[in-house]
Amino acid sequence: MNGPNDWFQQNQDRYRREQYERQQAYLRQPQRPTGPPVRQRRAGRRGPSPLVVFVFSAVGLLVGEAVNWFKDVGPVFSSVCTVVAGLIPLLLDYWKSVAEEPAPGRGRAGAPSYDRGGTAAGRVLGVLVFIVVAGAAAYGISWGVGYVTGNETVRAERLVSPVAGRADSMTITVEGVGVTDHYTKVRISAVSRAPTAVDVGVGHDCQLVDDGGQTLQPSTVANDQTLLVPANGVTVRAVITFTGRPAPTATTLTLDFSWFLAHDFGFGAHSLQVHEIKLKADPA
Repeated sequence: MNGPNDWFQQNQDRYRREQYERQQAYLRQPQRPTGPPVRQRRAGRRGPSPLVVFVFSAVGLLVGEAVNWFKDVGPVFSSVCTVVAGLIPLLLDYWKSVAEEPAPGRGRAGAPSYDRGGTAAGRVLGVLVFIVVAGAAAYGISWGVGYVTGNETVRAERLVSPVAGRADSMTITVEGVGVTDHYTKVRISAVSRAPTAVDVGVGHDCQLVDDGGQTLQPSTVANDQTLLVPANGVTVRAVITFTGRPAPTATTLTLDFSWFLAHDFGFGAHSLQVHEIKLKADPA
């Protein structure tokens, strides 16, 4: 039979064993955070795809060039359209990330908060770099398109006053002579008294000659081959783009059309010249 000491030893061992098991069970339980919420980076929050930004910027550039084609607004307008369009997905992504961020005191107790990625200064710097790069690229593209197509901004108007030339039933009036960096744009109006429509050759069949003998040829990209003038006195207006600029010392021009022809062949092909187109001094 066991004595009192053996009984006490057995109970003490059992108590220690039970205490050890309770400690292990406690340690195996998930621990609640006691400190401030840990900021974690939300998986996948890396901003809009560069492809999306590129597509939006390209659409903005196309819109700017379309407006520039019909209204002379210059490459700066295309640059602004490109930058504004490219900023749209960036702003939408930022507003979405702000909406997903829980308000202070609204989050679940102990739940981690999420970092939208990067510092505020880093995001601002990224936007500024995008504005500079996209704006410069769009300006360069728009300038290149204008150089190839002749759709450049008019830098100066050199015509002193409108001058008309007549041949048979056709009257053509020069209403403006604008110079760009690489082209000369001659604005004309044409009216025919013939009973049928008349075609005027404005492609390879006209030229602009200054008083120094320099001859400018029409741009094959910027101009149509013919200008259709309706019958019975209806006035049409057009712009003929010539490659090059008159000499800075030129004081007069001659606009020469090699032919114009009635649709019903009521009269044969005729030529027409507009002489003594007086010019202002070239400000360049």
